[in-house]
Amino acid sequence: MTVLEIAQKLKTRLLKDGYEYIQEDLDMETAEKVKKGQVPTTGEPQRPVLAVEQPLEPGANTVDGSPGQDPRQILGSDNRIYVGGSTNFPNSTQLWLQGCGCGATMIGRRLAITAAHCLYNPDTYEWCDPSAWIAATNTAQTSPYPIPNVQVVGVPDGWIWDGDWSYDYAYGAFWNFPSELGDLTGWMGWWTGSSGNMEIVGYPADKPYPQMWAKSGEVTSAQSTRLKHNLDIVGGDSGSALYTQEGNHYIVGVQSTEDYSCWWFITWHCTYWNEATRFTSATQSFLDSSGYWY
Repeated sequence: MTVLEIAQKLKTRLLKDGYEYIQEDLDMETAEKVKKGQVPTTGEPQRPVLAVEQPLEPGANTVDGSPGQDPRQILGSDNRIYVGGSTNFPNSTQLWLQGCGCGATMIGRRLAITAAHCLYNPDTYEWCDPSAWIAATNTAQTSPYPIPNVQVVGVPDGWIWDGDWSYDYAYGAFWNFPSELGDLTGWMGWWTGSSGNMEIVGYPADKPYPQMWAKSGEVTSAQSTRLKHNLDIVGGDSGSALYTQEGNHYIVGVQSTEDYSCWWFITWHCTYWNEATRFTSATQSFLDSSGYWY
């Protein structure tokens, strides 16, 4: 991809107070850095400085004992675990996009990352503008933290115009007083790698909504902009971060979709997997351009 093509893909389409804004100028300097790999490859997480953590409650595979399986996205047995302590870090960094059926994850004091397809449909040219970004909610449609004032949401033109799954990421930017949301929830770090055990905490639609569930696994195949993984995912988990499970928690991708491959030998055989959009130098540059990542 040329520098010009990168710059065009990373142009930001903004939604603010119900109005759409288009970035006019191409950021050729940033595109040049992305092309040459001259951007950081990691950013550090921050634990909450003001939050009071909840005691952990015992998890269960399902609340009501039902399997809750979807053969297109649950890979093998259903190993998801109900999250009891939603304000315990890193669970506290998760947000539910009310009205859009997706999740998001705090990645800065006033910035959350989600999936572009959660916010914009390139086939119908329509936005889904969440009625609220609710942090650390669990079962009740309320938050243990103040609901942030959403200043703007941003989606890259690579998704707006082309529906390019390599650009299936977006952000919500907040501004709150007296405390920024990230000071209460903490935020994840980020990393352009893909090794190690991974986790996603999200709001699956097959559970009482919005209920927080964790799933763990590993990346099974890493492409330049996509990560195939074996974590159990269903609708509603889109937009939640795929992050490293042990030690410091680094976002390596954003849950995007599922896919499959089939072949014929006497009968049809199919292999299913789930996919996240990989956190890359382009993702880092896109978030940095928001002006809220500090």
